[in-house]
Amino acid sequence: MLKPLFDILSLHKKLISGTTILTPNRRLTAKIIEAFGQQQDSKAWACPRVYSIDDYALQCWQRHNLRGEVEPHWLLSPHQTLILWEQAIKACDEFYVSRPAATAKIAADAFNNIQRWQVDVSDYEQEFNDDVDCRAFLAWQKDFLNRCQRLTAFTPAMLSNALISFHQAQDKIAVERQADVVLVGFDVLVPQYQQLVELLFERVEQHVAPRKMRSLRAVSCDREEQQWLLCAEHFKRRLEENTELRLGLIVPELNQQKERVERCFMEVFEPQHLNNQHPRSTLPFNITAGDNLRALPVVNTAIDIIKLGREVIEVSALKRLLQSPFWQSAINSAGVHRLLRKLVAGSRGEIGASELLQQLQLIGDFEPAKQLSWMLLRAEEWRDKGRMRKPSKWLSLFQTLLTDACWPGPRPIDSVEFQQLEAFHLCLQSFHRLDDVSGEVGFDRALELLEAQLRLDVFQQQTYDGPIHILGALEGAGLCFDELWVSGMDDTQWPAAARPNPYLPIGMQTSLAMPHANASREYEVSRNLTESYFSASEEVICSFGCGEDESRLSMLFEQALTVPVIPMEQWSGVTQSLVWLHERIASDQAMTRLDDVASAITDASSVGGGSAIFKDQAACPFRAYAQHRLKARSIEHEEDGFSPLERGNGLHDALELIWSKLQGLEQLQEQSVESLGEMISHAAGVAVERRLMAKKQRPIARITALEQRRLERVLGQWMALEKQRSHFTIEALEHEQQVEFAGLPLTLRMDRVDRLNEGEVAIIDYKSGRVAVRDWLDHRLKEPQLPLYVCALEGQVPRVSSVLFGQVKLAACEYRGVSEHEAMAGVSLDNGNKAVVEQGDDWPSLVASWKQNLSALANDFLHGVATVDPKQADTCTYCDLGRLCRIAEVKSL
Repeated sequence: MLKPLFDILSLHKKLISGTTILTPNRRLTAKIIEAFGQQQDSKAWACPRVYSIDDYALQCWQRHNLRGEVEPHWLLSPHQTLILWEQAIKACDEFYVSRPAATAKIAADAFNNIQRWQVDVSDYEQEFNDDVDCRAFLAWQKDFLNRCQRLTAFTPAMLSNALISFHQAQDKIAVERQADVVLVGFDVLVPQYQQLVELLFERVEQHVAPRKMRSLRAVSCDREEQQWLLCAEHFKRRLEENTELRLGLIVPELNQQKERVERCFMEVFEPQHLNNQHPRSTLPFNITAGDNLRALPVVNTAIDIIKLGREVIEVSALKRLLQSPFWQSAINSAGVHRLLRKLVAGSRGEIGASELLQQLQLIGDFEPAKQLSWMLLRAEEWRDKGRMRKPSKWLSLFQTLLTDACWPGPRPIDSVEFQQLEAFHLCLQSFHRLDDVSGEVGFDRALELLEAQLRLDVFQQQTYDGPIHILGALEGAGLCFDELWVSGMDDTQWPAAARPNPYLPIGMQTSLAMPHANASREYEVSRNLTESYFSASEEVICSFGCGEDESRLSMLFEQALTVPVIPMEQWSGVTQSLVWLHERIASDQAMTRLDDVASAITDASSVGGGSAIFKDQAACPFRAYAQHRLKARSIEHEEDGFSPLERGNGLHDALELIWSKLQGLEQLQEQSVESLGEMISHAAGVAVERRLMAKKQRPIARITALEQRRLERVLGQWMALEKQRSHFTIEALEHEQQVEFAGLPLTLRMDRVDRLNEGEVAIIDYKSGRVAVRDWLDHRLKEPQLPLYVCALEGQVPRVSSVLFGQVKLAACEYRGVSEHEAMAGVSLDNGNKAVVEQGDDWPSLVASWKQNLSALANDFLHGVATVDPKQADTCTYCDLGRLCRIAEVKSL
């Protein structure tokens, strides 16, 4: 059996004698009781009087309540408290806030500080009135207290003050007082606790653990995660030497860092944890920080199922649900994927429940569709019965939807998932407690309340008490270890920066030494915690990240070092973790490297495509491979209004309509202002109507009118530019042609082909955004479309002599391009551009350069080059293949 984490010897006599022990939290209470139990020889013994101070105050109040000495009150849960604060904030018309739920958390913290520090706000009336945020808080606090009074409810801090007031009013207070109390683990005793223990006990003793530390070493690391990897490797070696050791790791801000810390320890102690086929094993480490229930996959699926009860359903929730392993129909993955595409392809971010039901009924006899239909019908029946209910009544619908969905699915669940389900059901059982504070609410509000409660409830996996304990900065106080590692101890994080509450006067917080009030307060807290770490173990190791800002070790540790700071590279037994293994492999010149090459294409005709193949191969070879060979596509969603793609297609439609009537410059110049305006207006109207016909849901009329007006304006500016050009006639519009280039059969679609005076033609590509000729000039062409047309049509009649971008953009319409001619009226030629000249000093040389670069791209594509190699930093910004290429994970290593 492992030794307990609390040194019980110094308290053993007091515990035997029945002395009360008070701690700041339940965790330390449990460790003291556990340590006391391990000291007993008999099979049964009296439970020692060890309590957290808030639990002890509650017991005292309940005892007085049972005697009829105080008015009955019920204790508000954290969620109930936040709901009341949110209601108070929303009810205050004088002080509006845009995010009342987030503000409620800060206001609740401010109120808790006022209660714990027993502040009479009238003593600071001027300071509160001088700040608008503080005035707002006073208004909210008044409303909050009124709501608590109507409910006869207390927060824990209010209860302790009420208990103090009760004892101060008693004539026989001496009879009520107990003899002794020992306070364990309190670095700072707030005024409320100080007064409470003085009223309840004759003598108050503060337990101070002596400093044990004999050795303090420090390790500097380049990155934050390296600290945890080093610690995991070090603890693994120590356990191989002695399995009975008690080892501790302190991580400041553990709640925010939990996933990263856990991943580092999993890589060291369970390298197979990413393998889904590998069963979970019992790990030797415990992390005190839990996960909020809402973040758990099995609970996330439950919420997505419940969201089917809404009148408008989020497409993202529907996608997650249809692909979740915790839903019955998810086992038919191929069929579900087809269903998913039918339901949400081209839809917007939301879809009406009635519309979704209609689509499901059209799909026919497919089990997932039938199951969804049944659940939607059940939810509709509930909505018809009444739209406002108390949370406990909505809970019945939530549970019905989960039952109908056969949640959590047919697959066997493991022990961890079983614990998660139990925690979720306990949360549901407590949901009815919101009836008194929330009143009757609609479905969406009830679901919002449930999600908020799930985020507040923390799931802590039940495991055996292993030898390694990973704790937050405050949780290590009072505990004992054979070796303690304290991470994140650089001078920018320890002491922490001040974070005063914005709803309390700064001067008041500073003078009363409230939490995070100023740098002096943070220094004092950090100094006390540091001293508690030195009292926790004889062997202490601290680590810090130097990083790019060249941080130093915190002075609180630096002044106690027994040896100089050790660089990571010199630390004994430098880590063999997966991250370091990856780095070593990447830097080892003797290793055989495997290129990212797929199988070569044997039948090019099966690929199909056009210039997009070259554009994607140039942007990132993997993108071309995934999209044009694997046919990987994300499900597109219809946007409100018109997307940039839809606006661009509308522009192409309108220009095609106009030039199909005009056929050239001469006919354009013959048009009067009125007739051209009518032609533009008609073309814009037809183009917008075509886009509307392609949409599942028509935008509101005002959005449609605005889009048509925008299109008319930009077309008017564009036609004015066209009039400035030298003579041309329209050779082709939206012309599609089958060609073969470098072994690839292609379908090319040219926006427009103009025949010039000299008999040659110019190929024009319309763009609704800004364009640059330099996009044609790199060996990995960003815009290969026009150069590809020139090369693919080389030798044909009429001969191509110019390629032009038509930038059709409001207040920025222009032609840009390159040509074998020295000048073209109405066109900005980049023939003399330095980058163009470097490609070739004349037109044939430029075309030859394009042909060489495009042939290289085609050759790479045909031979299966599929390297994850984005051309530019922003190439991945609008790419939806990140889950396939995993570039984000690679960059994080």
